[in-house]
Amino acid sequence: TAAEYTVDLSDDFTGASTVKPGADYTFTAKDKHYDYTISAKMGSSTADVIDNGDGSFTIKNVTGNLTITDTKTPKSYTVTVNGTGKDDVTAAANATYLTAYTFTLTKDDKYTYTVSATVDGAAYTPTLASDGKTYTIAGTDVTGNIVITVTKDLKPVTTTEITFTGTGSADVNGGTT
Repeated sequence: TAAEYTVDLSDDFTGASTVKPGADYTFTAKDKHYDYTISAKMGSSTADVIDNGDGSFTIKNVTGNLTITDTKTPKSYTVTVNGTGKDDVTAAANATYLTAYTFTLTKDDKYTYTVSATVDGAAYTPTLASDGKTYTIAGTDVTGNIVITVTKDLKPVTTTEITFTGTGSADVNGGTT
């Protein structure tokens, strides 16, 4: 009987380097913004890996040395556009971690617009390109669901006062102003 079994763990995770016989072994992903496909061997047999749903994984009842490897894919998050100006926005429905996310706002000259965003519930200010209509969220900041809010308000009507003077001004319907 071994005093402890060794653990050869992928660099994408943190965890102890040994585990006691019969114990459960839990390890944690260093970056929770990836989906992981994990392969584990216990001795020469394949071991079942349980996803705990919080970025940690467990192998139950260890009976041999562990070798844990993985492949990872950046997570995809949903994008929601709302507000009175949402119909003027062109945006993809999903954003992927580490890939810059862009959306465009086609403005109507009769309105003023305000653009705000949240990423995973936290306020975020997207970068506006020099064209005045393309907004970008940096790929490293795509760390949760994105909500873009665009408010659109009608510009106030501007009026100009015209005053009629002179000998024919009395003939103007509606008065001289």
